[in-house]
Amino acid sequence: MAKLRHIAIISIDPGRLAKFYVAVFDMEVIHRSESSGAVYLSDGTINLALLTNKAEG
Repeated sequence: MAKLRHIAIISIDPGRLAKFYVAVFDMEVIHRSESSGAVYLSDGTINLALLTNKAEG
């Protein structure tokens, strides 16, 4: 059976959301993109990409 391994979430403030996932779900920050503001987290099984909302409105 297929299992979910990667999730991408668009957020206005990826850094703040990353702090939430680190505190609540004990995830680890793997990478922070200085150019886009995206934050990539992992718990060892699931990878989470927190992407910056670039659309207006």
